[in-house]
Amino acid sequence: MSKPTSGMMFSGLVGALAALLVAGCGGGGESASSSVNKNEPSMAELRKELVTELPEHVKVTDFNVESMEKAATEEKPRFDIRFKATVEMTEELFSVDEVRGDTIFMKPTGAVGDSAIVEGTASSIFSADDWAYFVRVKENYTLKGYGKPRSEFSAGAILKGSPEEAKFYADLEATDAEFQASIAALDLTAMIGEFYEKDRKGKSFLYEMLAHRVEKKTNMNAFVHAKFTFAKAESRNRSSGTIRRAFTLRRKEGEPWRVAYMGPRDSGKID
Repeated sequence: MSKPTSGMMFSGLVGALAALLVAGCGGGGESASSSVNKNEPSMAELRKELVTELPEHVKVTDFNVESMEKAATEEKPRFDIRFKATVEMTEELFSVDEVRGDTIFMKPTGAVGDSAIVEGTASSIFSADDWAYFVRVKENYTLKGYGKPRSEFSAGAILKGSPEEAKFYADLEATDAEFQASIAALDLTAMIGEFYEKDRKGKSFLYEMLAHRVEKKTNMNAFVHAKFTFAKAESRNRSSGTIRRAFTLRRKEGEPWRVAYMGPRDSGKID
């Protein structure tokens, strides 16, 4: 009997390796499909699904299943699950402290590392050789109370106690002084009288301002709560009266104040 040559031995080795590769490929599909437990859903996958239902600024640090009940469905097995999780804040959080005009003032309400408890329920259904997860997070007022990240506020939002807040009020004081000076320079009696005459189809009146109070809305908008007497300028009877009205003053940038509107009878205290 002849001994096998080195070429024969090499051919046999290659054939054996090829057979192993084919066997490995054939068994890979079975291994992948068998990795899914058909008897119950994966809690790791359920935890991943929970993460997608939570705000981006929190992370799940602990996850526990409180209960899991199987529904009696053979074709599509379903599990009803109740869970509780601990989440941790990954960003500093803020809430609205006050709003002045278009400016929002924020206050810090949560720090990185703060934690909260999240509870909820889930349903897991086995279909098409895999489990589908449907998570419902119970409304959590503690989590809401932490507020939201700075990135979710408008660019002009100001943090309470910051240098930006101090500058805001300094600028506000300066513009308020300009506003008061511009109002003080007005002849309100003449302005209101002229507007009142227009409202009365151009009839002439004599006026006397008894009292008034200016209510600032913005640097471009104000109310004048006025009480004044009037009498027809050309009338034998000189019928007169006293009127209380709120007049709206408006101005545009670089333009003078004007009376834009006369409201109904004003009940505000002005004298």
